[in-house]
Amino acid sequence: MACPSCGAPIDAERRFDEVYNCEYCGNTAYFTQQVSAEGDAAPQGAPIANIFSRFKVGQHGKIRGKMDFNILGMLQIEYPSGYWTEWRLRVGEYEYWLQEDEGIYVLFGQRPIEEPLPPVESFAAGSSLDGWNRLPRWFIIEVNKAKVVGYDGQLPFPPNVGEEFTYIDGLGGGQVISMEIEADGQSANLSVGDPLEYEDIQISSEEMGDW
Repeated sequence: MACPSCGAPIDAERRFDEVYNCEYCGNTAYFTQQVSAEGDAAPQGAPIANIFSRFKVGQHGKIRGKMDFNILGMLQIEYPSGYWTEWRLRVGEYEYWLQEDEGIYVLFGQRPIEEPLPPVESFAAGSSLDGWNRLPRWFIIEVNKAKVVGYDGQLPFPPNVGEEFTYIDGLGGGQVISMEIEADGQSANLSVGDPLEYEDIQISSEEMGDW
C-alpha cells in the first residue's frame, strides 16, 4: 500500500487498523476491506496542540522493567481542565492505552460492556456503582464532557474529531475505572487501568517527544 497523497509506502503493523497518518506528508489514509488506502490528495488530519510529552509515535520502551511496548498511535483529547493524551501501545499480542495527563499516567485495558448501559444522567460525582458489568463497587469522582481534537499514527477506528462525549472517571478495587459515552447515549467504551509512576515507564528510543 502507498499513501494516496505522496506515494510513500504505508507500513501497517496492525492488520485491522482503519486509520493511518502518513509520516511524510501528514495525509490521513483510511484502509478499506479491499486492503487498499484511500484519502484526499491534499494533506489532512487533526492538528496536535503544542503540549510537551515524554512520548511520540514510533517510540518503544518498557513498563516496570518487564513489559516491552511500542507506541502505535495517539489521541489528544480536550476537556475543561486542559488536555489529556491517550497513547496506543502494543505489548506482544495485546493492546493497551496509556493515558497521560500533566504527569499522571494510567495504563488502561479495554473491558467489554456486557450489561445494559445505565442512563448518562444517572452518573454523578460522589455516587457509586455496585456490581454493574461484573466490576467491583466503584466510586465516581468526575463526570464531564470532552472531545478528540488531534491524533497521529495508526488507530483501530476513525476518531470523531470535534464530537463531544461524556467521560466518567472513578476508582474501585484498587484500580482506575473510566467510561466514555458517545453523544447518542447508547454506545460506550469501558476501560480499567493501573496508575503508573514516572519511573515505571522507561523509553528505549533516543528521541523524546517534542509537542
